[in-house]
Amino acid sequence: MDDLLKQSDRIILIVGLCIGCIAFAHPQLSTLFHSIFSGNELQQVNGERLVLEDVPVKTPKLIKQVPLIDLNEAGVEELDELPGVGPVLAERIASYREKNGKFIEISELKKVNGIGPKKLEAIRSEVTIKD
Repeated sequence: MDDLLKQSDRIILIVGLCIGCIAFAHPQLSTLFHSIFSGNELQQVNGERLVLEDVPVKTPKLIKQVPLIDLNEAGVEELDELPGVGPVLAERIASYREKNGKFIEISELKKVNGIGPKKLEAIRSEVTIKD
C-alpha cells in the first residue's frame, strides 16, 4: 500500500510540474501570470512580510494505515476485527485453518462456510499471508 501511495504521489507531482511548465512556457499565459503575480504581492500579506521559513507545515494523512492481519497467525479476536466478520465467522476461519493447515492463498477463504465472493472482496485488502 505504501508503494502505491508513493507512486501516486510521484505521478501527481510529475503531472503538476508538467502543467506548470506548459502554462509558463505558453506566451499568453506567461504574460498573464507575470502581470498577476509581480513578486511584490507575494512578499506581503495584509501589509506584513511573509516569511515561510518559520511557518510549520503539517502534511495530511491521505490513507489510514492499518496493519494487515495475517490469516495464518491471527487469533479469533483479530479475525473478528475484519469488516463483515463476526465472532462466529472468525471461529470458522480459525477452525478451517486448524483442520486444513495454513492458508496458501487469500482466495482459500471462499472455502470457509459463510464467506462468499462479496465478503472475500470486502476483506481481501485487510489480510495477508506471510511466509
